Amino acid sequence: MESETDNSKHSDFLRRFAEDYRRLYRFVLSLTFNHVDADDVMQDTSVVLWKKYDDFDPSIGTFYAWACRVAYLEVMRLRRQQRRAATVGDDVIELLRDELARRADATDQRENALVSCLKKLPPEDRQLVEDRYFSALAPKELAAHYQRSVHSVYRSLARVHGLLRRCVDRSLA
Repeated sequence: MESETDNSKHSDFLRRFAEDYRRLYRFVLSLTFNHVDADDVMQDTSVVLWKKYDDFDPSIGTFYAWACRVAYLEVMRLRRQQRRAATVGDDVIELLRDELARRADATDQRENALVSCLKKLPPEDRQLVEDRYFSALAPKELAAHYQRSVHSVYRSLARVHGLLRRCVDRSLA
């Protein structure tokens, strides 16, 4: 019988894993160079992440960074297992890993800045962005909803994009 703590642990793991799955898959794919190997590595990585989730310490780093380290080790294990003529050496894989980790950190910073900038938007602009990107309404649907022309909606979105881009750039400067 599972305890409440176990259920909480399961929920926490599933939430974190679901949030970072696509980025983690892209990371693995960039190291394996093909979807078949990436799928195998992701499956193995998922199992390891689940089994070792108790070892994850959020005070040391993000779940994504931890998952990337585990995935990298799984990629290297796969490469050792395959023992086929590698077109890329392990040193190149390590360089790729380091560059991808650097880019992931920059992406995290940009995402955090964007969230902060979204909160600073006037309510009507924030609602437009939420309707367009979170609710996935097409510009034509937005035009009907707001009783505006499609061209007007595009202009408003372009204006808000500019505001967000400048705000994010200032935040990161």
